[in-house]
Amino acid sequence: MDAGPHDANHHDAGHGDTARDAGIVGTGGTGTDTGRAGRGGSGGAGGHAGGAGNDGSTPDATRIPADASPPDAGPGDDAGHGDAGTTPPYVGCHAPVTSTRTTRSCPKGKPVALKLTSMLAKAGGYFPLFVTYAPHDARNRLFVVYQTGEILILENGRFASTAFLDLSASVYIGDGVGEAGLLGMAFDPDYEVTGRFWVNYTAPSATTAITPRTIVESYRVSANPDVADPTTRLPLLAFDQPEANHNGGMLAFGPDNCLYIGTGDGGGEGDLHASPQCPNGNGQCLDTELGKILRIDVDHPDVGAPGNLVSAGVPHIWDYGLRNPWRFSFDRATGDLYIGDVGQDAWEEIDIEPQGVGLHNYGWRVTEGKHCATGAGSTSGSCTDHGVDFPYTDFTLPVYDYPHTDAPNSPGADSIIGGYVYRGANIPSLNGYYVYADFGSSLIWAVAWSGSDVCGPPIPMLYMANPTSFGEDADGELYVTSFSGGIARIDAR
Repeated sequence: MDAGPHDANHHDAGHGDTARDAGIVGTGGTGTDTGRAGRGGSGGAGGHAGGAGNDGSTPDATRIPADASPPDAGPGDDAGHGDAGTTPPYVGCHAPVTSTRTTRSCPKGKPVALKLTSMLAKAGGYFPLFVTYAPHDARNRLFVVYQTGEILILENGRFASTAFLDLSASVYIGDGVGEAGLLGMAFDPDYEVTGRFWVNYTAPSATTAITPRTIVESYRVSANPDVADPTTRLPLLAFDQPEANHNGGMLAFGPDNCLYIGTGDGGGEGDLHASPQCPNGNGQCLDTELGKILRIDVDHPDVGAPGNLVSAGVPHIWDYGLRNPWRFSFDRATGDLYIGDVGQDAWEEIDIEPQGVGLHNYGWRVTEGKHCATGAGSTSGSCTDHGVDFPYTDFTLPVYDYPHTDAPNSPGADSIIGGYVYRGANIPSLNGYYVYADFGSSLIWAVAWSGSDVCGPPIPMLYMANPTSFGEDADGELYVTSFSGGIARIDAR
């Protein structure tokens, strides 16, 4: 079965603007992407003025060129927040730097019992799909992404009366219970200078009424820090989806200050949307954006970011062989990338790669988890379990997988919801544990990684009916959203 909020086909026609042709959208500007006042706060009064009317493709004057020698982006650097007076000069997207300063090890004990502290939920509407924060935000606001196209600010237990950004007129959501809609958001690491952020959503396709089109584009904040300026829209990436599900949707900046984008395999069952250039499906094809982790230099999007897969027909591929990496995240202490890839009929998987070590083929549609894929679209051939005699070379098997039939430990499991490694201060015993969930079982788990393997079986920690996503605040505390519309913070009991 294809179950869960990220595994269903929906065919209601959406509404909104027509998207552009597939691929990277050019950087020619329209004069609407205005500059932004520079840094202020404890680092000094004022700052500098951004250039007015540029097209968004030129870095701000304070930004060090990406080809300059990058600072050490290794473990221990807090990419989330900090004092403007002590923040090192910002460097744009640069070649990946491998981690050398932290030895990964298993936590010394198990986490304490946890609880969910309910936050204010939006009345009516559809579902919250993501929670995030703006870097260097002294107010510690939460930005809540809704499937319908709204981004709302949650501050001190209250939603702002006006949406930060409302894309509901442009977003395709089908019947509202599937995998389309406004799916992701990421702030520029240098947001306090540039005021830029990116969104990932599905729009109506220009060619068919029943399948969406993936759009990634940027906006800038207005003079009011609680409201974005919709006229600063700058397209970054656009491509058609064969079906309405498996859209991925996650956006996150890595330790290298490149933008990472998760894309599904195009939907349906078994990655069946093969083409002459992709006879083995989209996951294994290097000539499509589908079934990938993409990596883009947002200041120079027309070329591949340094360190990407150079042999690919698409210049933005970092990892491939993925089915639907609905949620991924970077460990803010080590820079390691954690990917929750939603399975098909049998296995859910967690993929982990050390900071700066990408270019992995995770095996789909030949493998599902650590096992040969079966069912519709399977191309497993002579594939056998656990990496022996694969028909293709250089597959990277997941660090951990779990079956849909894992009752009673995880009854009803069907769609992994990737989370975060906890690095907050409120729950010391949870530090270093990766917190994730499953939509079908409604269980929230914690598991740790030693750098080579998991540190014992995952520990069931919480129950939340049909969780849809996790999020972090500036301090590294974790939040979870649910299909029922709820938002909760994870606290010690």
